[in-house]
Amino acid sequence: FGSPIDLLLGGAPAAVGALWDVLGGDLERLALALLQRWLPLHPTAANGGLRSGGSVGEAGGGGGGGGGGLLGALAAARHACELPYLTGAAIVCYGVPT
Repeated sequence: FGSPIDLLLGGAPAAVGALWDVLGGDLERLALALLQRWLPLHPTAANGGLRSGGSVGEAGGGGGGGGGGLLGALAAARHACELPYLTGAAIVCYGVPT
């Protein structure tokens, strides 16, 4: 079990990890797609800066990323891999994001 169980026992609501070793290039594509979907940045006209556009705490359901939150973003990001049914399926969420 290792690190995911330690994180959950330490109080983390969820942890994203891999069930088996994955290729670095595919993992980078998935991580980038996950972060872009989960924490999108939108330019604001008022202050000229960037603000976070998504709610970090939303618990989204699966199903292609239609819902918000970590789970929806993870489901949608799996398709960014060259091997979505091998590498994409290896990345899972332990715990229940709140």
